[in-house]
Amino acid sequence: MFFPGDTAYFPGFRDYGCRWAIDVALLPIGAYSPPSFRRVHMNPEDAVRAHRDVTDAGLLVPIHWATFRLAPHPWSEPVERMLTAAEHEGVRVATPKPGERVEPGAATLAALGPWWRS
Repeated sequence: MFFPGDTAYFPGFRDYGCRWAIDVALLPIGAYSPPSFRRVHMNPEDAVRAHRDVTDAGLLVPIHWATFRLAPHPWSEPVERMLTAAEHEGVRVATPKPGERVEPGAATLAALGPWWRS
């Protein structure tokens, strides 16, 4: 499991992928607006890029979104943008509700739907 904490994107993520086999990456996707936040927070596309830097086959679990509002972007914008970028890059994603357990198995991932849209 890879958990870089609350961070911005930087090219050093590639070094982590070269050192360890990473099955699950927990990466922040929210609170990237206003632009000055980008120095300390990833945007959704950066999270997908960081995921690709650390693993080719692992699971991306987005964090740092959906609990409370930290930035002026719309509440569901981070996850929708991340899903679009992940689909474009062929990245597997699990989007659990806050506090929900995630198992990397396909059956569990299929059961996790877009709960934030309801």
